[in-house]
Amino acid sequence: MSELVWPTTEQVAELEGLSRVEVYRRMEPRDSHALVWKNREDGRPGRLINPHSMSIDAQRRWRHELLEAAAVPKAEPAQPGLLPRTRRGRPN
Repeated sequence: MSELVWPTTEQVAELEGLSRVEVYRRMEPRDSHALVWKNREDGRPGRLINPHSMSIDAQRRWRHELLEAAAVPKAEPAQPGLLPRTRRGRPN
């Protein structure tokens, strides 16, 4: 799986309906429902959970949240136009 968006431990606790302590307990490899995790790479403390290691219902809820977030338009464009727009380049 490519490194898309991995949920935080808090998000997994909410998606799975577990306490934070239970999420950390499930990160141990000897647990029968082990969650696959990695340390954050952005320099902030915490762990990220591989969404494929969550339950099927939690994966569905996670995908639904991602799709809802993607459907909301951004307030400003991510990158403004590099070239000035002329009358000819403007949409009608």
